[in-house]
Amino acid sequence: MLKHLTIKLRLILLVGFMALMVILLGLNGWESVRAQANLLSKVYHGNVDAIQVLNNITQLYNTDISDTVQKLDDKSIPVAEGLKRVSQTRDKIQKAWEGYLRTELTDDQKRQAIEIQSLMDKANNSLDNFATMVKNVDDEGVKNFVQHEIFAVKDPITHNIAKLIESHNEVTTSAYESALEHERLIALTTIFAVLFSIIFGLFVVRSITTPLKKAVDDVNRLALGNTDIQMEIDSNDEIGQLLHAMQKMINSSNKMIQALSSVAQGDLTVSVDPRSEHDTLGHALNNMIARLRMMIGEIQEEILTLTSSAQEIVSSVTHASASTSETAAAVTETTATAEELKQTAHVAAEKANDVQKRTDDTLNIVKTSEQSLSCTIEDMKQIQNKMNIISESIIKLSENSIAIGEIIDKVNDLAEQSNLLAVNAAIEAAKVGEQGKGFGVVAQEIRLLAEQSKGATVQVRAILHDIQSSTNAAVMATEQGTKAVLKGVNQSQQSNESMHVLTSSISQTAKAADQISISSQQQLVGVDQVTSAIAQINEAANQNVKVIKQIETAVNDMNRVGISLKLLTDQYQLPERAQVLSSKKSKKGTESKRDFLGTAIPLNRNK
Repeated sequence: MLKHLTIKLRLILLVGFMALMVILLGLNGWESVRAQANLLSKVYHGNVDAIQVLNNITQLYNTDISDTVQKLDDKSIPVAEGLKRVSQTRDKIQKAWEGYLRTELTDDQKRQAIEIQSLMDKANNSLDNFATMVKNVDDEGVKNFVQHEIFAVKDPITHNIAKLIESHNEVTTSAYESALEHERLIALTTIFAVLFSIIFGLFVVRSITTPLKKAVDDVNRLALGNTDIQMEIDSNDEIGQLLHAMQKMINSSNKMIQALSSVAQGDLTVSVDPRSEHDTLGHALNNMIARLRMMIGEIQEEILTLTSSAQEIVSSVTHASASTSETAAAVTETTATAEELKQTAHVAAEKANDVQKRTDDTLNIVKTSEQSLSCTIEDMKQIQNKMNIISESIIKLSENSIAIGEIIDKVNDLAEQSNLLAVNAAIEAAKVGEQGKGFGVVAQEIRLLAEQSKGATVQVRAILHDIQSSTNAAVMATEQGTKAVLKGVNQSQQSNESMHVLTSSISQTAKAADQISISSQQQLVGVDQVTSAIAQINEAANQNVKVIKQIETAVNDMNRVGISLKLLTDQYQLPERAQVLSSKKSKKGTESKRDFLGTAIPLNRNK
């Protein structure tokens, strides 16, 4: 029944009951004291005083009257004085007796008093006779009265007074026993009232402390992190209301824990319904999930861009590698041709002194030289075309390197933003406490991934720097090779014109033998320069092949990093609306790729 009352009403009821019991006990004690006082007064005035009066009357008869009568018989006192004493004693007895009769007497005591009154009247008559005999100096009568009649008159009175005193003693004893019985009853009543008050107080206190202890046990379990608690509420008092509120809090905490578990498993479609506008934890979890959605969405978009750029770079590098390999093969062929040209020039120089003697042989040699020069010119033109292709490939490779540098800068910015977001998320998780521990682990993993991405971008940037350095060197070498090839083409054309002159003027061969010898020496020097330049071009081409292989390896590593990032972000399931917004933002260009930590969703660091 008390379970349906509030604690305040229970305490009021307990205090009221205790006050009522105190009042009742006080009234009972006061009434008991008053009754005892009345009883004692009654005993004292109705019995003790009466007994004292009766004892005085007995003493007056036994002492004063007997002694005075005896003295009158002995004539030891004067007659007048003796009679006066007897008269005064009789007055005292009469006055005391009248006072006794005014007290509250029982029926038996009244009956005894009537008997004593008659005896006292007889005694007064006898005393009157005695006084007459004393006055008449009837010595014989006085002596007879003293010896016989005085005792016959006095003893019945004292005997009946003794019986009356005994009756008063019995009444006093009965009153005392009644008082003791009344005291026992009061004591038992008081003890019963106190015990009942204690039992009722313990019952009321137990009705408060039992559910309160249970609530404290549940709160201690909740403080240890156990949210699998179902409150047993069997009252509507303040403790029942407290348990209702605690159950609501536990249910809300379980919903938040389920949402965080889903987020930890990669499901970002969940959301937390704040319990009120003052629910800072619910709002903080919603903001955290929203930031994660935007962050993961933008990371996925950037990863797609990174993967696409890496694939394009891989394709360009593969094409450049193939072109470089072809260029290297062409340069090798050109080197062999130049070596043959050098040998031919040596032969021409040796045979120049013997031109006059072997005009026909010279003509054949000149024709052979003419054909060789034509082939050389064609080879030189092919070399020039290959060098132009190499230059264009290297320029395109430099442009791709710059594009890779921009992409790396974006990846580096993304890694820094991810690191900053991970730090902010770790701070928010630390503010949440034990419930944000799982998200703190996710934030730490994101931060480690961001640091790995940043480290990878540093490595790629170093490789790109080496590629750009090698590309610049290759460009310079290509320009030098192009100039050398152009010079060789010009010289080959001059030689070809000279051969035409030799062919048309075979008759003047002897005269021009010295000039042919000089031209052969110059041609030999030019061929040496061409051979040296081609050797440098070959070395630069081999270096370009190595550099392009390094670029290809670095780009493949970057592609693997992008794929790893994509696999990591694909673990998170975004809602359709967040994906649409993320795709729209990715189409807006660089303006939408602002710092989403401070601009798109500013963090409230004052929370």
